[in-house]
Amino acid sequence: MYRSVCHLLIICLTLGDVACRARHASTQRSSASQISRAAPAAVPVASPAFLSWNHPSVAPCALFDKAEIESLLGTLREEPRPGGSTLDGASCVYVGAEPLVVSIGVISIAVFEAEKSDPDITYIDQFADQAYIVRPNSFDTNFLARRGEHAVMIKLTAAANITEDVRLHIVEQLGEEALGRLAKL
Repeated sequence: MYRSVCHLLIICLTLGDVACRARHASTQRSSASQISRAAPAAVPVASPAFLSWNHPSVAPCALFDKAEIESLLGTLREEPRPGGSTLDGASCVYVGAEPLVVSIGVISIAVFEAEKSDPDITYIDQFADQAYIVRPNSFDTNFLARRGEHAVMIKLTAAANITEDVRLHIVEQLGEEALGRLAKL
């Protein structure tokens, strides 16, 4: 209950704080796509009626087969299993033989919007309706993307020797595929 109230408060603050985020104008360029710390000029913030806590009834482990994941991560050390960390939704965790762990989760639009309040957000241009990355530490890359009424969070934990371009490629590929498959449900 406390977490739900906190998320609702963050959503309210986020919707009122769109103009403040536009002040952060530093930009970076990645080989995978263009990223920027500034909110896009016209941030497609969901209307209050669209801020839903609902999730589609899909098991995240059913979104990908093992071979698809292995094409990005290499051989898996164990079978995919429910679990991992993706805020308010269900997720599936994949543990690679190399130092890579990926959690793919389906999250609510409300949480997608609430997480925009993180001070270290980096927006990804030209992806989905909106996408961004939060880097809570040097090992984790949290990629959140929304298309229509579906939102996903891809959490990648990797050793420091995994480059930023490789991290971005993995999370963008998984995010694009997951959103495409959710739209077909």
